[in-house]
Amino acid sequence: LLASLLTIDSSYVGTVMPLLVVMGVGMGLVFAPAMASGTLGVDRNDAGVASAMINTMQQVGGSVGTAALSSVFASSVSHYVRDNGPEAIGAAQVHGYTVAFWCSAAVFATGAIVAFTRTLAIELAEKHIRVNALAPGLIEVPRYFDMPGYTREFGGTMVPWGRVGLPEDIGKPAVFFLSDNADFITGQTLY
Repeated sequence: LLASLLTIDSSYVGTVMPLLVVMGVGMGLVFAPAMASGTLGVDRNDAGVASAMINTMQQVGGSVGTAALSSVFASSVSHYVRDNGPEAIGAAQVHGYTVAFWCSAAVFATGAIVAFTRTLAIELAEKHIRVNALAPGLIEVPRYFDMPGYTREFGGTMVPWGRVGLPEDIGKPAVFFLSDNADFITGQTLY
């Protein structure tokens, strides 16, 4: 999220370098426990295979993530230049990175919610407490209409379904998850 604060006038020492330091410390604190968690409970004879699978998935995930975020960046830059003219290329690049950083933050937040939901469901299963999550994507709320140029039609262009979700679209799945009809469902995330 800190990277989304970058502007065209941001300095390296004051803005970029602290982000790189935080990222490096974060990765150092995450990779060792992730490897330990990923190989937890694996038979001693299979620990090498499990470790190799984790490394492979980190490499593949990083490649796919980079490709996806690069596409988001390029699309954002081209739309910004189209709307503001070629003289705004510097601002367009900053805009592209900001959008890509927000998208990556959303992906990480979704992953954290899914992991937390599953972990909590496992922890509370013996007490017969169900834990599920709703992750519906773009849901239109009143503050969206405070954004310049926002219309429901514009929101629909950002969603493959062709329309944004409305708060009432989330109410029905929430009621279902809370009902006895979902008595056997736990640890799930509904997208």
